[in-house]
Amino acid sequence: MRRLAPLAAVLIAACRATAPDSAAPSFEGPVVEIRESFACPLPASRGLVTVARDGKAERVVFEGLDFELGKTKSTREQMTLAPNDAADLFRLVADSGWRGMPERPDEFALHGRPSCADCCSGALYIKTAEGGRSLSFAADRKPAELEALMKAIDGVLARGVWTRVVYPWENQR
Repeated sequence: MRRLAPLAAVLIAACRATAPDSAAPSFEGPVVEIRESFACPLPASRGLVTVARDGKAERVVFEGLDFELGKTKSTREQMTLAPNDAADLFRLVADSGWRGMPERPDEFALHGRPSCADCCSGALYIKTAEGGRSLSFAADRKPAELEALMKAIDGVLARGVWTRVVYPWENQR
């Protein structure tokens, strides 16, 4: 089987979507989806967590940094947050000040080591009715506001129960 582009390219492309034909993306309107993508060198893995406005969430983690359809092992889980929890999550994100957070790690002040060969990196993509914005991070270059927002999101997601989903075409981790 022909090797496909690394999953990172797919995840980054998914997190970098902007409004079509606009000079600058619009961040107006209600938050309709939240996505967190990440890549970690140790253990080598890539993943994506997606939460829709209705509280439906999916988490998929691929083993390794390369992706080969039908060969790469993965773990896929889904859940639906209770309506109150989904409302809390989207209100929390809407009120977080995410529109004013820097998009690129080079704009952040350093927190911790200036380089970290074994640190995870990724992006938090916040999609609105009119566009969206991707807040990139590296473990050693994450602003305190973004870290607090991501911990708060994880706190709300911890209220739900993840259920493993197995598709026959995916090798399981």
